[in-house]
Amino acid sequence: MKLFQRETYKRGIVLSSLFSVFAKALNFLQTIAIAFFFGTINSQVDIYFYCYGIISLLFTSISLLNYTIIVPEALRLKAQEGEKQSMYFLNKWLYIYLGIGFIFTLVVAFFPVNTYTLISKFNTELLEKNTLIIYLSIPLFLLMVINQFFVSILTLYKFFTMPQLVRIINNTFALTFLILFHKILSVNSILIGLLLGFLINLVILVRMLIKQCNWSFKYHAYKLPIRIIRDGILSFFGHSSKIFSNFFGNYLLSGLGLGVIAAMNFGNRVAGIANEVVTLQTGPVVGIKLGELFAKKDYNGINKLFIRTTSFLNFVLIPISTLFFIFSDEIIALLFQRGAFDSGSTLMVSSYMRQFGISLSLVSINLMVSEVFQKAQKMKQYFWYLITKNSLLTLLIYFGVKRFGGIGFPAAINTSDFLNLFYCFIIMNLYFPYIQYKKIILKFFSLLAINVLIGYGIYLFSKYIPFPNVLVKVIACCGLYGLILLMLTYLLDLNSDVIEALDNIKRNLLVKLGMK
Repeated sequence: MKLFQRETYKRGIVLSSLFSVFAKALNFLQTIAIAFFFGTINSQVDIYFYCYGIISLLFTSISLLNYTIIVPEALRLKAQEGEKQSMYFLNKWLYIYLGIGFIFTLVVAFFPVNTYTLISKFNTELLEKNTLIIYLSIPLFLLMVINQFFVSILTLYKFFTMPQLVRIINNTFALTFLILFHKILSVNSILIGLLLGFLINLVILVRMLIKQCNWSFKYHAYKLPIRIIRDGILSFFGHSSKIFSNFFGNYLLSGLGLGVIAAMNFGNRVAGIANEVVTLQTGPVVGIKLGELFAKKDYNGINKLFIRTTSFLNFVLIPISTLFFIFSDEIIALLFQRGAFDSGSTLMVSSYMRQFGISLSLVSINLMVSEVFQKAQKMKQYFWYLITKNSLLTLLIYFGVKRFGGIGFPAAINTSDFLNLFYCFIIMNLYFPYIQYKKIILKFFSLLAINVLIGYGIYLFSKYIPFPNVLVKVIACCGLYGLILLMLTYLLDLNSDVIEALDNIKRNLLVKLGMK
């Protein structure tokens, strides 16, 4: 099978999901290795997670601009004015990104400690002891931005698996360097591995663009339309409001003491597995399809795709969220409690994982609402939606951390996402009346109620049935949960796509066994 080839939407979702599992597994092994080698109560781990987190937040604001403004416009230009105009447009943004990246790199490189003293509550002495971590994290921003931009272009040409192949390479190098050099380089080994991985990816991506897309990086004068500049500014600052909320939360956490940031990151990475594998991978592929439907003004198709995708994501993520909530202590103990990671760290990390696990049940609807706004190119309306939502989130984070400490950060995110479900009811009816949002909300709460009831029954089962060990307990309870959910899916017709998939599996199995 050729990995570097154009794909259909269905193939793109399937292969991307499979590669995403592998990429996430490598990333998760890296997290387990960090916990094993360094534990949570380690200043270097806190500094590493903080620096990498800040770089990732800045990078996110750029990557969202790619998918909200740049890729849809490039798709329009490619269809209406030809590939050359689309290429000139994308090259214009490439040189803009290069300029932004170089300026950022130079500024932070000249004033590393001063910069992080300004944007964190870490004391200067601690930052000065870990300047190598800061220096190694600085080039990551430029490499991440350019790599992601090239991946966005390849996604436009229907190379849907490229984002995950890039991640696999990055995570492989980061994990390998961590295992081989952790005693010599400490957490710096991860950053060195990442830098090497990004450089190798850069070579691969450039080669693919030239060979398979006939790409020319030669600069051509291209005047960006006022509409694109306006929408780009609105998108950037709108998404930056979410970035600011997360940055503000991390800023507050950096002043709460040793191990808080590390514990939050460990918990978030565990809970984020499902989000990474399912939601974030499905989003870009569905987003491309939504863009095509909006271009055709196929409003019935948009409604069907919105309902079908959201219903499927809810069906997958709500059970995972429920199980994470019930077995957070057991899962963290199984994954991390060894080496430098003790029982105290387990309790601390599991409390964060429980909160981030709750958020899984809320992300799918928010994701699809954002995709619809972006692909409809209603950027002014989307800007005010983001500003309103994230202003509330920032206030909730401030009062949450002030009142409850570190756990108040993820709790504030959950509260904001839950309230946003109802806020979206208003704005979806206002701007997209052809989408049956009410139907989605009713399906969401009915599925949530069913999973809560199943979860409570599984909790009682796990509490009163003796198991030989924790691993057997978790596997048995999760298996029973899944069996009950699948039975109810057939009885109550919870999701037609899942039922169809199960029927196909059963039919193929019967054929192979010679029974049909």
